[in-house]
Amino acid sequence: HATRAEAWLASGERSMVRNGNRGGGIGLGRLIALRSVPMLLTLRVSALKSRIAGPIGTAASGGKMALLDVPKFAREELGVNGLILGTELLVGADRPQLQKVIEAADKAGCPCLVLMESTPQQLAHHDLDKVNAAQDRCLRVAQAAAWLGCAAFSIPLHAEDD
Repeated sequence: HATRAEAWLASGERSMVRNGNRGGGIGLGRLIALRSVPMLLTLRVSALKSRIAGPIGTAASGGKMALLDVPKFAREELGVNGLILGTELLVGADRPQLQKVIEAADKAGCPCLVLMESTPQQLAHHDLDKVNAAQDRCLRVAQAAAWLGCAAFSIPLHAEDD
Protein backbone atom coordinates (compact mmCIF):
# COMPACT_ATOMS: atom_id res chain seq x y z
CA HIS A 1 0.00 0.00 0.00
CA ALA A 2 1.38 3.37 -1.03
CA THR A 3 2.20 6.09 1.45
CA ARG A 4 0.65 9.54 1.03
CA ALA A 5 4.01 10.75 -0.18
CA GLU A 6 4.11 8.10 -2.91
CA ALA A 7 0.49 8.83 -3.88
CA TRP A 8 1.34 12.53 -4.10
CA LEU A 9 4.28 11.78 -6.38
CA ALA A 10 2.12 9.58 -8.62
CA SER A 11 -0.50 12.34 -8.89
CA GLY A 12 1.91 14.68 -10.67
CA GLU A 13 1.43 17.42 -8.03
CA ARG A 14 4.63 19.41 -7.64
CA SER A 15 4.00 21.89 -4.84
CA MET A 16 6.64 22.25 -2.15
CA VAL A 17 6.54 20.76 1.32
CA ARG A 18 7.15 23.55 3.80
CA ASN A 19 9.78 23.22 6.48
CA GLY A 20 8.14 24.73 9.58
CA ASN A 21 8.08 28.52 9.66
CA ARG A 22 11.32 28.87 7.72
CA GLY A 23 9.43 29.17 4.47
CA GLY A 24 11.87 26.90 2.64
CA GLY A 25 11.19 23.33 1.83
CA ILE A 26 12.19 20.27 -0.05
CA GLY A 27 10.18 19.06 -2.97
CA LEU A 28 8.42 15.89 -1.96
CA GLY A 29 9.59 14.37 -5.23
CA ARG A 30 13.18 14.83 -4.07
CA LEU A 31 12.30 13.26 -0.75
CA ILE A 32 10.76 10.25 -2.49
CA ALA A 33 13.79 10.01 -4.80
CA LEU A 34 15.94 9.63 -1.69
CA ARG A 35 14.14 6.37 -0.97
CA SER A 36 16.03 4.79 -3.86
CA VAL A 37 19.32 5.71 -2.19
CA PRO A 38 20.39 3.29 0.55
CA MET A 39 19.58 5.67 3.37
CA LEU A 40 17.63 5.49 6.60
CA LEU A 41 14.85 8.08 6.63
CA THR A 42 13.84 9.17 10.12
CA LEU A 43 11.29 11.49 11.66
CA ARG A 44 11.97 13.83 14.54
CA VAL A 45 8.71 13.29 16.39
CA SER A 46 8.68 16.84 17.77
CA ALA A 47 8.03 17.99 14.19
CA LEU A 48 4.52 16.60 14.72
CA LYS A 49 4.02 18.49 17.99
CA SER A 50 0.88 20.25 16.78
CA ARG A 51 -0.63 16.88 15.79
CA ILE A 52 0.17 14.99 19.02
CA ALA A 53 -2.25 15.13 21.96
CA GLY A 54 0.55 15.32 24.53
CA PRO A 55 3.19 13.31 26.34
CA ILE A 56 2.98 9.55 26.67
CA GLY A 57 -0.23 8.47 28.35
CA THR A 58 -2.29 11.33 26.86
CA ALA A 59 -5.25 9.96 24.93
CA ALA A 60 -5.97 11.03 21.39
CA SER A 61 -8.54 13.82 21.28
CA GLY A 62 -9.65 16.81 19.26
CA GLY A 63 -8.22 15.43 16.03
CA LYS A 64 -4.81 14.87 17.62
CA MET A 65 -3.13 11.48 17.78
CA ALA A 66 -1.73 9.73 20.83
CA LEU A 67 2.04 9.33 21.00
CA LEU A 68 1.57 5.58 20.59
CA ASP A 69 -0.05 6.23 17.17
CA VAL A 70 2.99 8.13 15.85
CA PRO A 71 5.08 5.12 14.70
CA LYS A 72 2.24 3.80 12.53
CA PHE A 73 1.55 7.28 11.12
CA ALA A 74 5.26 7.86 10.44
CA ARG A 75 5.66 4.55 8.64
CA GLU A 76 2.38 4.37 6.72
CA GLU A 77 1.73 8.03 5.94
CA LEU A 78 5.23 9.49 5.72
CA GLY A 79 7.19 6.41 4.68
CA VAL A 80 10.00 6.85 7.20
CA ASN A 81 11.91 3.97 8.77
CA GLY A 82 12.63 5.22 12.29
CA LEU A 83 11.97 7.85 14.93
CA ILE A 84 13.98 10.44 16.80
CA LEU A 85 12.01 10.82 20.02
CA GLY A 86 12.36 13.82 22.34
CA THR A 87 12.41 13.32 26.09
CA GLU A 88 9.70 15.98 26.49
CA LEU A 89 7.22 13.43 25.13
CA LEU A 90 8.18 10.89 27.79
CA VAL A 91 7.68 13.09 30.86
CA GLY A 92 6.58 10.92 33.78
CA ALA A 93 6.84 7.67 31.82
CA ASP A 94 7.62 4.48 33.68
CA ARG A 95 9.11 1.32 32.23
CA PRO A 96 5.72 -0.27 31.31
CA GLN A 97 4.81 2.89 29.35
CA LEU A 98 8.16 2.80 27.55
CA GLN A 99 7.40 -0.84 26.72
CA LYS A 100 4.16 0.31 25.06
CA VAL A 101 6.19 2.71 22.89
CA ILE A 102 8.48 -0.17 21.88
CA GLU A 103 5.51 -2.39 21.04
CA ALA A 104 3.80 0.30 18.96
CA ALA A 105 7.04 1.05 17.11
CA ASP A 106 7.81 -2.64 16.49
CA LYS A 107 4.27 -3.31 15.26
CA ALA A 108 4.54 -0.39 12.82
CA GLY A 109 8.06 -1.32 11.67
CA CYS A 110 9.26 2.14 12.69
CA PRO A 111 11.53 1.86 15.77
CA CYS A 112 12.80 4.63 17.99
CA LEU A 113 16.41 5.03 16.90
CA VAL A 114 17.50 8.07 18.91
CA LEU A 115 16.30 9.49 22.21
CA MET A 116 16.99 13.21 22.28
CA GLU A 117 17.15 15.30 25.44
CA SER A 118 15.54 18.69 24.90
CA THR A 119 17.12 20.64 27.77
CA PRO A 120 20.79 21.71 27.45
CA GLN A 121 22.87 20.15 30.22
CA GLN A 122 25.58 22.01 32.13
CA LEU A 123 28.37 19.43 32.05
CA ALA A 124 31.08 22.10 31.95
CA HIS A 125 29.78 24.42 34.68
CA HIS A 126 31.98 25.70 37.53
CA ASP A 127 29.28 24.69 40.05
CA LEU A 128 29.86 20.99 40.81
CA ASP A 129 26.21 20.50 41.87
CA LYS A 130 25.05 21.57 38.40
CA VAL A 131 27.57 19.23 36.77
CA ASN A 132 26.42 16.34 38.98
CA ALA A 133 22.76 17.07 38.14
CA ALA A 134 23.62 17.13 34.42
CA GLN A 135 25.49 13.82 34.73
CA ASP A 136 22.51 12.25 36.50
CA ARG A 137 20.19 13.48 33.75
CA CYS A 138 22.50 12.09 31.06
CA LEU A 139 22.49 8.70 32.79
CA ARG A 140 18.67 8.69 33.02
CA VAL A 141 18.37 9.56 29.33
CA ALA A 142 20.89 6.84 28.44
CA GLN A 143 18.94 4.31 30.51
CA ALA A 144 15.62 5.27 28.87
CA ALA A 145 17.27 5.06 25.43
CA ALA A 146 18.53 1.56 26.25
CA TRP A 147 15.05 0.51 27.45
CA LEU A 148 13.54 1.85 24.21
CA GLY A 149 16.07 -0.06 22.14
CA CYS A 150 17.54 3.13 20.68
CA ALA A 151 20.90 2.94 18.94
CA ALA A 152 21.87 6.35 20.31
CA PHE A 153 20.87 9.22 22.54
CA SER A 154 21.56 12.92 22.17
CA ILE A 155 22.26 15.51 24.87
CA PRO A 156 22.58 19.23 24.06
CA LEU A 157 25.25 20.98 26.11
CA HIS A 158 25.12 24.39 27.73
CA ALA A 159 28.48 26.09 27.96
CA GLU A 160 29.16 29.52 29.36
CA ASP A 161 31.19 31.94 27.24
CA ASP A 162 34.21 32.27 29.55
